[in-house]
Amino acid sequence: MGAAKPASDWEADALTRLLADAVTDAYQNPAEGEADETGHPPLNRLAKDFCITPLKARKLLITAGVYETEKAGR
Repeated sequence: MGAAKPASDWEADALTRLLADAVTDAYQNPAEGEADETGHPPLNRLAKDFCITPLKARKLLITAGVYETEKAGR
């Protein structure tokens, strides 16, 4: 008897896309009082809300095209 196989409907790409969409939506549409002077919530807050690191949150937002840094070179 081999190791249990993951459920057939589990797809890492789909789950990653859902996470990216949720983080992007939370960044673009912050709750009342959560936005800073830029109009967006701080990355640390997003990271805490989604139980990810601030670097991962930033990477997802840059990949989605809604966050820019000088280093990212847009």
